[in-house]
Amino acid sequence: MVLLASLIVVKWHQRLPLFSASGQGSLPFLVATDSECYLAMAKEGPAKIPSPFSKRILYPWLAGSISRLTGQPLASVFLALNLIALLGLAFCLAELLRETVGQPFLALLFLLTPFPLECFELAYLPDLFHMALLALFFLLLMRLKTGWAFLVLFLAFLTRENTLLLLLFTAGLAWFRGRKRLSLEAGGVFGASLASYSLICRVGMPNNHHLPDFLYQSLRVPFYLGLNFFGIRVWSDFHPEQGTPFVTWHLPPWLKLGADNVVGLAYPNWRYPVATVIIWLTVFGLGPLIVFYLLRRNGKTRSLPFAVELALWYGLACYLSGPLLGDWVDRLVGYGWPAFWIAMPCLWFACGLYVKPWPATLVAAGYWVACWWPRFFGYVNDRYANPWPCFGVLVIYFLAGFKMRNITSKSCL
Repeated sequence: MVLLASLIVVKWHQRLPLFSASGQGSLPFLVATDSECYLAMAKEGPAKIPSPFSKRILYPWLAGSISRLTGQPLASVFLALNLIALLGLAFCLAELLRETVGQPFLALLFLLTPFPLECFELAYLPDLFHMALLALFFLLLMRLKTGWAFLVLFLAFLTRENTLLLLLFTAGLAWFRGRKRLSLEAGGVFGASLASYSLICRVGMPNNHHLPDFLYQSLRVPFYLGLNFFGIRVWSDFHPEQGTPFVTWHLPPWLKLGADNVVGLAYPNWRYPVATVIIWLTVFGLGPLIVFYLLRRNGKTRSLPFAVELALWYGLACYLSGPLLGDWVDRLVGYGWPAFWIAMPCLWFACGLYVKPWPATLVAAGYWVACWWPRFFGYVNDRYANPWPCFGVLVIYFLAGFKMRNITSKSCL
């Protein structure tokens, strides 16, 4: 089914309500600076690529190497790698669901939704490849093959540096559970990742603002907090095209660390916080409601398998912090997929919740419809489309919440 869905996306991508760049002729889509940087890295290496893209070397290096060895166009290689990644993600997710809840076909409910299919279209980006590596990590961890799991996690770090957050959660949760050896192993991989990161930093170019990487990444949080939650963009003379400021300040010499000389605040844009709410409500369908309900019903997660509890807390951290890290919010919130695709089904069955087949089918249909809901109204990665019909998804939330109040529990965690 996942392979069939992939072929449908390749054949009829211009007619599907997925990524708004569907006007382009063929897959994969080359959009934004992100795609251009990864394609350039595959062609010429990271030497002329700005941070943080130059640090994510594994996926473009792999695509470039395969292209040079086989003589195939880079676009075809990237798309083939992304197809393999999607199938690998489907396999690992199905195996995890088989081992935890005995329902491997639930993977289809999660994967035949806009987020993974759009990641498949954007094949120059390493997101789907990174997701497949993380799914393999959770599967190996579930099967207690920790050595191989941490090797995969190190490869995931070379794909996206935010893997460090998963390493921190792994070390912290293992220590909290009394698994000191596992915590130390995660700490060792964390140290090795930082050491490799310091070496990689010497290869590429600095970030666009010419700030120290740590400061640049730290300043993104207040910047996108203001933008995605309040619609207020911090303006600078280095990027004057990003709005019109209503107030500006000249930076004193002791604060001038990068290329910015004047900063200010652009006029608020209400569409950003509205888009953030819509994305939170729909990327994982009814997932937020179900997870909140399960944790409120019984928040004792210690009896869950270690890999499942790790997926839960790491995924929720990514889901909630996504709008603080960039303006491509649906992708960043989507990094919370482990909480909803791995932990949510296990948490449901661990609570012993009993649902008859017909209501269970309705809940599953509600989850799927909620994921696709904004696409029914043309709200596809476009903040300037009319957002208000998207809030009709709250009706699905209300009906699902009303139905879940009547769910009986045979046992609890």
